Amino acid sequence: MLQLMEKINELMEQHQHYIHTLLKQNSQLIGLVNDIRDCMVAANPADLTSDPPDGQQQTGFKGSDPEAYRPDELVTIKEAAHMLHISRWKVDDMRSRAELTSLEKNGRIRLIRQEIEAAIKWYSVPKGKI
Repeated sequence: MLQLMEKINELMEQHQHYIHTLLKQNSQLIGLVNDIRDCMVAANPADLTSDPPDGQQQTGFKGSDPEAYRPDELVTIKEAAHMLHISRWKVDDMRSRAELTSLEKNGRIRLIRQEIEAAIKWYSVPKGKI
């Protein structure tokens, strides 16, 4: 039994960096899930608790209708790149992987400011950009 405990301690010392990284990533993931939940509740708490009218599908979020957002709730790709301290191309990459919601308004692409602010926490801060 003592040998087993010594072996476990030896392995933990050898892999301490990996264990620390996994624990950090797990806590970041939990934080991200909580941020998403908070954003959904803040968007419209009634949508999350009531049945949709007339059999319409419920999203629980303002969704992809750009008219549901005020102008100050939307940002351009350039503004998002500036807020995240990344290139425009990285923002486009994040959009293509559906990490950010793209909305088309008057023929122009807009992103949801609240998602960009959340992305600062899960993308820019861990990478040391902010």
